[in-house]
Amino acid sequence: LYVKTTDGTMVRPLIDNRQIGESRISSVHYLRFRLADKVPAAVGCSHADINVEWPLTKLQMAELCKDLMAR
Repeated sequence: LYVKTTDGTMVRPLIDNRQIGESRISSVHYLRFRLADKVPAAVGCSHADINVEWPLTKLQMAELCKDLMAR
C-alpha cells in the first residue's frame, strides 16, 4: 500500500510492530503515512497480484489534508 503525493513521491506506511507477535496477529492494523507537508493525490497497492492506483478527487485531497493537519 502507498500514498502518492502531488509531487509524485510514493509514501509507504509505517506499521506498529506491537500488533504482531509470534503466536498472534491483530485483527485490525492501523497504518501511518508520514507525508510531512506533502499533499496526497492518490492511494494505491503495488502487490504483484494487485497493482492498482486510485486518484483522489479534490474534495478527498482537501479532507485528508484537514485530517492530517489536525494530528
